[in-house]
Amino acid sequence: MAKNIDVEFKGAIFDARKVEKILGQETSKILDEAALFGETAVKTQLFPTHGLVTGFLRESVAGTRVSELHAIIDAGEVVQGKNVVYANFIEGLYSMFRNSWSLIRGKNLPQLLARRIASRLNG
Repeated sequence: MAKNIDVEFKGAIFDARKVEKILGQETSKILDEAALFGETAVKTQLFPTHGLVTGFLRESVAGTRVSELHAIIDAGEVVQGKNVVYANFIEGLYSMFRNSWSLIRGKNLPQLLARRIASRLNG
């Protein structure tokens, strides 16, 4: 004997505008956090006898999101309009940007983003 069953679905997953908003918000947060983390990681690697003389380079390092899907960490382009001239030389000696990139990759941002989106869609 067949029975009639009513099934009701609710939640953000069924509203495309809410889903797009959640995806955008969480992606922006992840990129902002990664840029700030990377900026801090570069700056902490610059200290006396390890690339720091006047502090100009360290204060010029900035991490920021430059578009919806792109964040950068650089040596002055964002803040001053051009990179500090000797930043490449210091990077060649101490690899502070490369080391920071490794630290960022170690945070497994795609998985973190997926968890955050899933919790917002399920919650």
